[in-house]
Amino acid sequence: MLPMLREHLRNRTNATVLDLGPPTKNKLAYFSNINCRYYSNNFPDSFYGRLSYAAPEGGFSEIDFRQMLPGWDSLEFDVVLAWDYFDHLNREALKQFVAQLAQRCKQHAFLHFLITQTSHMPKTPALIDLADQDRIRYVSGTEALPASRHPAKVLEEMMPGFSIRKLCLLRNGLQEHLFTFNKDAFLENAAH
Repeated sequence: MLPMLREHLRNRTNATVLDLGPPTKNKLAYFSNINCRYYSNNFPDSFYGRLSYAAPEGGFSEIDFRQMLPGWDSLEFDVVLAWDYFDHLNREALKQFVAQLAQRCKQHAFLHFLITQTSHMPKTPALIDLADQDRIRYVSGTEALPASRHPAKVLEEMMPGFSIRKLCLLRNGLQEHLFTFNKDAFLENAAH
């Protein structure tokens, strides 16, 4: 799906990308070739660490977003890379996080993420990088937890304003998701 993301960014004016994972040399090179602004989270620990900390309290909050992206309160994104973090959220925490995220997405923004479709998943998120222009490098620990296996249609119902654009089941048992955002649908749902 990287070619679709690349094309989407090239067709946007002043394109912005939010990478919830740590920045890497390969990611920086990839996005600098597309001529977009690339942002990664600013937590001193990690995005997953913050999710783990926030989840027992009910989810990711507005304060968490301000700490993740200090000084970027008015910034909206064309592409959000959530990698495999959604696998590690329960349904309520996922809904709360995506509701916060939706407030920072431009109309027709893309949300890219991976969901495990095997019976077990790694205890912590994988180390994810870009292998080349069209492939993701995914390095995970030993499988240790029962997988959430969120079905795509259930995810769509949990994420108002977002709809399935493309799905792809990978050989390693991950399902790659590309959702697109409709701000009007999100605002209409929020009004009810």
